[in-house]
Amino acid sequence: MKPFNNLVSPPFYMILYATAHEGLDAGLYSEAISTLVSAATLKSSFLGFTSDFDSYERPIRVAYWATHDAMWDWLETTRDLLPHRIQLDDCLGPYGCLWPWLNRLDETDVVQKIRAA
Repeated sequence: MKPFNNLVSPPFYMILYATAHEGLDAGLYSEAISTLVSAATLKSSFLGFTSDFDSYERPIRVAYWATHDAMWDWLETTRDLLPHRIQLDDCLGPYGCLWPWLNRLDETDVVQKIRAA
């Protein structure tokens, strides 16, 4: 998917950690991530995912959104759907907005800029 084609304004992003932190139930964590991913795909302002590794070589998924409000609505919608022992904050990493310099980047450079942030 090319999540940045034909955008009028820069997208917002939220990082999801693809694997559980030490001490969390890996099965429940996987269920929580699946719930977050599935719920995102149902939202009209969801732009897509990319996959990469964070600076600690932990696998991540980066979810892109057309608006800030849509991103937070997604989180509020899914908060109560997660398994009881997994908190939303356990799954989430940094978030932000890709500013206009995005237009000068090749899409493969985007995740590298996020990793450096």
